[in-house]
Amino acid sequence: MKMFRDLVLLLGVIIGAGVLNLRAQASEPSIYSNMFLPSPLGKDRVLVVCLPEKHGEEALNQFYDSVNWNEYSDRHLTIVEMSRRAVQSVTVDNNKARREDFGDQLRRIAKCTNDLQFILIGKDMSVKSRWDESVRQEDLFQLIDAMPMRQYEMRQKAK
Repeated sequence: MKMFRDLVLLLGVIIGAGVLNLRAQASEPSIYSNMFLPSPLGKDRVLVVCLPEKHGEEALNQFYDSVNWNEYSDRHLTIVEMSRRAVQSVTVDNNKARREDFGDQLRRIAKCTNDLQFILIGKDMSVKSRWDESVRQEDLFQLIDAMPMRQYEMRQKAK
């Protein structure tokens, strides 16, 4: 019985030391802290860019060249690229950050095909519109600005 008690005590000490070590490691800043971003679903509007295995780089580059990041930020709009293998957000400087924490949920909502598509998901996490090949920024903003939640945001900002 004493041997069992000593074994349980030793096991408790080992587990406790491991938890303390993990807590210390988690509190330290790391090079990966900027790579993982929190999920925008339910907080932001999300423009999903569905990338087929062989996607047209030209159409994608044309889209990113036209992006007005200030307007996207003002509309709480996050761009997320989704391929068969990865889900990653695209930031102002065109860097990409992994978003695997919500990738499965986003895949279920967006239902990408194997074509280059742009899918707008609202703050209520429902699909608002789909575009094949290209989306004009003016059309995107017009659609968003007509949404009741966006109308509310604009009224609040004006106050």
